[in-house]
Amino acid sequence: RSFVLVSAALSIVVISANSAFATIITFTGGSLSAGNSLGAGTPYVESGYTFSVSGGSANVNAASIQFADDFLVFTEPASITLTGTGLGLSAFNLNFFNFGGTLAGNFTVTGNKTGGGAFAPLVLSADTTFKSASAIGWTDLSSVVFSTTSLGTGLKLGLDNVTVEAFTPAAVPEPATASILGLGTMIGAFCQYRRRKRAAAT
Repeated sequence: RSFVLVSAALSIVVISANSAFATIITFTGGSLSAGNSLGAGTPYVESGYTFSVSGGSANVNAASIQFADDFLVFTEPASITLTGTGLGLSAFNLNFFNFGGTLAGNFTVTGNKTGGGAFAPLVLSADTTFKSASAIGWTDLSSVVFSTTSLGTGLKLGLDNVTVEAFTPAAVPEPATASILGLGTMIGAFCQYRRRKRAAAT
């Protein structure tokens, strides 16, 4: 049983306004080439982002997850963990990804937060046309887990165009800066009070 996934036609980049420095992982030119398998101890690295087999069960450790036609193919039930460790990132954002295939069961995506806890998982169904899971908006992630629990005999799932970016915390004014801003506000309020008082006197 076979299937054809055409990801090139759906390489739609839907990036949020603050994603000028986003990275699109296309599974081309990374640490493994087309036809190679991703297994325990053999991660895939592209642009500093790392995909590793995780989970610990026999099925996961023995998973045959191949790169064909420039996308990642799950050919057995498995969990793949995405991190930014290759870039030394402690946190990153997930904007969107494309997926499709002949899948029996659920395709689940979980975003783990750096401060603990996780976003509500995405539970997706797939067909032979690539779909785009866009505008996800997960920020400050320590990892993202892509997992399949049941593929069925001869069935496959493809993943492509995973769009991520480094997480940038909101700037917090230094105490000295905050004090100066507060003093400036007080002076402005006092000057406005003096002007009103003079105007009332005349």
